[in-house]
Parts: sequence; structure tokens; C-alpha cells
Amino acid sequence: MFFSGGVLLKNLLIATVGSEYIYNLSEEESMATTSNQKELKLVAISQVQFPTRSRKYLMDLLEGVIKREKAQFVIVAGNLVDGRALEKEMRERKKFLLSEMTRQERKFFSEEEFEDEFVEEFASELDAFLPRIRSINWHIVVAEKVYDRPLGVKIIKKLAVLRKNSGKDDIRLIGENQDGTYDPEPK
Repeated sequence: MFFSGGVLLKNLLIATVGSEYIYNLSEEESMATTSNQKELKLVAISQVQFPTRSRKYLMDLLEGVIKREKAQFVIVAGNLVDGRALEKEMRERKKFLLSEMTRQERKFFSEEEFEDEFVEEFASELDAFLPRIRSINWHIVVAEKVYDRPLGVKIIKKLAVLRKNSGKDDIRLIGENQDGTYDPEPK
């Protein structure tokens, strides 16, 4: 039996991307339960590493598990986005864009505007990448310095805003410090 805040957790569903397996860990009910105890099912996944396109099949598999098991929420236990790959992509795009500009055009180039557009684009792609399932909340553990990197955190935060503005306020970020940064490795 698993207990959390007075709610009985009977089943723990785990979907792990890194090892590419999904399994359902259930314990036999070894104690009598009363009618006021509630069952809570969750799905946990890590190392999604968006924008890696080959991970989409795992998101489809994850969506199937969530629906089949009627889970109430999903925990993304780190590495939702591949921050290093996103930083590299942004550098390469910027380099290409600047190489296509004249000297005069470069004077009007805004680093901040470029990054904002990049964040907006990838947040929209991440929004399409993550399954939208009615009554499911995503609890995302952010590891800013280890996996997600500052650029990835901006994308994840923008994703939360996009979902909220679309009427699906289903993204919760875990690990934020009082100064707005995130733990290097949340526990």
C-alpha cells in the first residue's frame, strides 16, 4: 500500500522512456479499506527529451496507458526537454539568420525577440507533442541546470501559459526556488 496525504494509492503506474518499458506495479490489498478511502492512479515518466521526434511513439503509448488505467495525473520526473539540443538549435538558427542578413539588417536584429520567437515555436510544438487528456494534470519536475537548461525552462513555462490560455490549465511545475530559478536536481 502507498499512502499520500490521506489518499490511498493502490496502484503505481510507471512508464520509463530511458529503458523503454512500461509496467504496472500493483500490490495486493493486504488490509481492509474503508469506503471513504480513494484510489489514486498516476503515471510517471522521465527522459522524454523533447524535441527528439522518435519519442512521439512513447507519448502515444503513454496516452494509451493513461486512458486504459484511468490515471488521474502524470509526473514527468525530469528531462522533459533536451535543453542542450535546444540551445544548439537556437545557436545554429541564429548563425544562419545572421549570415543571410546585410550589415545594415544586423543592426536591427534583436536577440531578445529572436529568443522569444524560438521559445514560442518550441512551446507550441511541445504542446502538440504532449497528449491532451481530459481531467489529467501534468506535474513536471524541472531540472534547470542538469537537463532542461534555462532555455528549456522558458519553453516549459511558455507551454504552461499556452495550455492555461487555451482553457486546459493542466501543467504544474515542480522545483521552483523563491528566486524563480529551479533546483539543479530536484528530489
